Amino acid sequence: MVEKAILAHTFYPSTEVSYYRHNFTIFRILPFFLTELLFRALAMPDKEDLQHDSVEWLAWYRGYFKELKSRLTKEVLITHIDLMIDFARSFNFNPDDLSSWKGKMLITVAEDDIVMKYFDGMKRLYPNAEYHVFRKGLGAHSIALISPQTFNQRIQQFLENETVTD
Repeated sequence: MVEKAILAHTFYPSTEVSYYRHNFTIFRILPFFLTELLFRALAMPDKEDLQHDSVEWLAWYRGYFKELKSRLTKEVLITHIDLMIDFARSFNFNPDDLSSWKGKMLITVAEDDIVMKYFDGMKRLYPNAEYHVFRKGLGAHSIALISPQTFNQRIQQFLENETVTD
């Protein structure tokens, strides 16, 4: 039985996720070199993200997409899109599903994380969870990679049942 669950930098299915189904169908018919160009254009961070105050984050982001591009195939991209669509279509959960669960849950996000806009919805979906918002500048959606000490310390506190004061 699961005693503790951690949801880090994630979201719940919403109509926004169905955006993939409607707007990425073109990836199936384009030649891969055009698919790759389109993907890179769509995967670029928002202008606000580029003004991030963490130099390490920007360096990591550029390296991440360079590595991603080197491994990206049309099949992998389409599979990822299909998984997102299936998640949005098939996810079936409501807060009452956890009513008999005796475990604890931690949900984390960062102030500058792209999924911060889903945070209030996560609170409604998991009302009994413990929540932690990391401050801006630690790595946004990639805190575990950019600021692993800070991220891991918070996870360890949760796992060890320590009270956290920020």
